[in-house]
Amino acid sequence: MNPCHEKLLIDIGSTYFKVSTPDHIEQHFRDFNKEILDDLVHKCGTTLERYGKDDIHICSSANGGLSTLIIGLTHSLKWTPK
Repeated sequence: MNPCHEKLLIDIGSTYFKVSTPDHIEQHFRDFNKEILDDLVHKCGTTLERYGKDDIHICSSANGGLSTLIIGLTHSLKWTPK
């Protein structure tokens, strides 16, 4: 675990991903011939190793990512249309 409890923020986009530490932001174009995790580890493995799993936060800005989240959230809240 990171001794300072700093957070690593990762945004998986449709064409590239961003990795943000308290010091800087990295941007990498995605390799569509690899699984996202494999590509992320290949390009940012050294940064990832510095953080514990509880200090890593991942989101998706890819097209459709937000709608998938909303659908999952509405089902979990048992939303009923009027």
